[in-house]
Amino acid sequence: MSEIAPETPESSGSTEQSLLEAAIELYGRFGTQAVSLNQIRKHAEVANEAAIRYYFRNKQGLLSRSLDHVAARLLPGLNALAERLESAESEPQVRSILMHFGMPFASLYEVDKNSVSFLGALIHEEGEEGQRLLAEVFGPTILRYEKLLARALPDKAPEQIHVHFFLAINLLIHGLSDIGILRFMPSVSQQPKEHFVRAEILVSAFLSFVQAGVCVNDSSAPGQPARLLAQRLPLRGNTGR
Repeated sequence: MSEIAPETPESSGSTEQSLLEAAIELYGRFGTQAVSLNQIRKHAEVANEAAIRYYFRNKQGLLSRSLDHVAARLLPGLNALAERLESAESEPQVRSILMHFGMPFASLYEVDKNSVSFLGALIHEEGEEGQRLLAEVFGPTILRYEKLLARALPDKAPEQIHVHFFLAINLLIHGLSDIGILRFMPSVSQQPKEHFVRAEILVSAFLSFVQAGVCVNDSSAPGQPARLLAQRLPLRGNTGR
């Protein structure tokens, strides 16, 4: 089974579809704040200057529909894989849960990296509104995986699972979006640079790295590590006098 849903052929070639694809591409490449609606229309080769207002009303409408377009390719696979884990006879393992969650994103990145980068831009550049949109669209599916993690980690506090899984998701999306930087980073490895920018390499590293964080059971009081760190680090403007 493919981890991502294919593009819908009946909508390909339509003006609305062309605008959505142009928006996701440009938002993914340059961010949501650096691209105008007129640039999107021109990139889609749509002559009618009122087309975006006609189909989406405004930028927020375009962002929302663009997110729905990306989600339609991710959610079927994410939910099918979650159902497989939920119905398994044996209790799911943390690495398996994270792998099932991460593979649809990696598969989408392989065929359309701008869609994954668009999700990252929506988180960082659209503030609470972009974050609210993502939570509304992906929240129910993310909760399924969080419940699976709770089953796999019965001794870990739900609050820790919630925060650690959020950090894992954030790392996955932005790691895929920024993976190209590895082409320019110095390394102790003798592998060619192209070896590190393949999605499967990142997912494998993601699983190993994140599994350690998700599995840890921090029994210290909430906020205690941050308070201890603040006591040890001089804050700006604090001269100690």
